[in-house]
Amino acid sequence: MKRNTFKHIIIGLTILALLGLAILGYFIGISPSKELKKELEKRVLSYETDITDSIEHIKTAEKFKAFLINWADEKGVECRYDKEGNVIMHREASSLFTDAAPTILVCSYDISDLNSTVDPLTMAFSALKVNKEMGDLTVIITSDEGRAFSGAKTLDPSYFPDNANVFTLSQGNKHMYSLNSGGSSSYMFTRSLSYEKPKGTKAYRINISGAPGGFPDTRISYYPNPVNELGKLLAKFQGSSLIFDLAEIQGGSNSNVYPTSATALITMDEDNVERFIAKMDTYIKNFTDEYGKDYPNVIVTYSEAEMPENVISKSDANPLYSLLYTLNHGVYYKNEDGDVVSISSVNYFSTGDDRLQIGTSASSLTDSNLKEIDTAFETLAGLSEFTFEKTASSMFWSSAESQLSDIFALAYKSFTGRAIEYIDSVPATLAPIIAEKNPNIRIINITTNSDYVLQDVGSLVTLMTIPGNK
Repeated sequence: MKRNTFKHIIIGLTILALLGLAILGYFIGISPSKELKKELEKRVLSYETDITDSIEHIKTAEKFKAFLINWADEKGVECRYDKEGNVIMHREASSLFTDAAPTILVCSYDISDLNSTVDPLTMAFSALKVNKEMGDLTVIITSDEGRAFSGAKTLDPSYFPDNANVFTLSQGNKHMYSLNSGGSSSYMFTRSLSYEKPKGTKAYRINISGAPGGFPDTRISYYPNPVNELGKLLAKFQGSSLIFDLAEIQGGSNSNVYPTSATALITMDEDNVERFIAKMDTYIKNFTDEYGKDYPNVIVTYSEAEMPENVISKSDANPLYSLLYTLNHGVYYKNEDGDVVSISSVNYFSTGDDRLQIGTSASSLTDSNLKEIDTAFETLAGLSEFTFEKTASSMFWSSAESQLSDIFALAYKSFTGRAIEYIDSVPATLAPIIAEKNPNIRIINITTNSDYVLQDVGSLVTLMTIPGNK
């Protein structure tokens, strides 16, 4: 029998199974999707609250691993961890589904940005504990740092048996189901600093704080990135009539993750204070008008501060302003249809250890665009007299439509009543790393957020409750 014919038979049987469930629900007066939705709503709310409250006090990977193990123990979920520190949770198939294809959910956490783990983990916890007869489910939670997917690279291939349905989970501002994801690069611009005594008599601290963090995606232009915002503000100050000196800047944790805050200490003489205050008040009003509705917790403040002993010399500060002004932050390239193909993001800067560092990242669906960004950034570094290093890169991933993508589309339609749309993920994902573990597995990447967790986990559970899903 030809492979496509077999595939169509499986899909046909799946449709009949879903119709059977719907007819059964009609006769007993209960809609299966509504009943499932009602239960999952409670679980999603409960687990999201538990996770959010718990991570506030977690500062190390060991403590986060302990939180995961304790949660599993309290909920009666089978749980173990391997020598690499990856946590594996498991729920056996119900008796009716022992022949169904196993489902594996893979997500990662970055201890410097645990907020970006909340929604994928809420999905995983809800699926593990839902009160439904369903197929075998494994949840794998790996450690990460700076979007390098380091934990996923250590996963044993035996975790991914032939014909498994694998869903790699990530969190992002743009929700999507993907069969393709882009490659990415991260970069570091570095310059040694010289200092001089401040000429002014007043010092002010500027802070932008309260941003949620996360990973750059195609909604990058709508995110209030504190590092980019503060960098552009200083560059505008430098290009205006305001005379000031920069003592220090600090923002973000690494090149690949959105910063949650940024700060700068500047000095000036008394004659420039009134002009500075007027510019700051105008900036704060404009910032609030642009971001206040969607990001009410992000605030910009300024206050008088203690005078520093030294400030960065003009010969080093001016190239900084120039580079921050010219570095692209946002959508880098769109195709003829208006679809985003590549993005770049300024996520980190620091003046510690007598050197200035600026960390950026880029993601693209095409290798040619990513190489173009590599070249453009290296050129900018040379023009601004910064050293340049490409510090890391992630692989592209492409997967043809498969039996999994077809059946998941049916499960999604059953739970939501809508047709699914698969969208290419410009940011890199876990998928290419997992795909290397076994060529005989099927993968879909889900980029979720708090607005879509319920429909995502509902569609996953619906998939796992389809008889004959092999």
